[in-house]
Amino acid sequence: MVEVICLDDTNKPEAIPDRFWIKEGEKVHITLVTFHPMQEGGIQGCELYEKPLPLEYCAPYNFWKLSRFGITPENLEALIELIKQSTELNDVDIRHLIEETELQTV
Repeated sequence: MVEVICLDDTNKPEAIPDRFWIKEGEKVHITLVTFHPMQEGGIQGCELYEKPLPLEYCAPYNFWKLSRFGITPENLEALIELIKQSTELNDVDIRHLIEETELQTV
């Protein structure tokens, strides 16, 4: 698990009930990172330990958009390791994603 902080709680989909939505400034832990090559820009998603998105309540949303979260510089290496463990991407792919993604540090 990697600790992150919510930096963007805007644009909540109507399908997600308020009790499942994360608020700006809330600290949570990422447990899994996904990559969606079929979505524009290969959007990265993640699962959160504290706020899972159950399909029976939140469908079609089952992952959080990774860009909603900021990470401290000391947790960046742990996030990169989690990405490696969570996906079939290799080191070159991960470096490319990191370069393309604006990582917001807090």
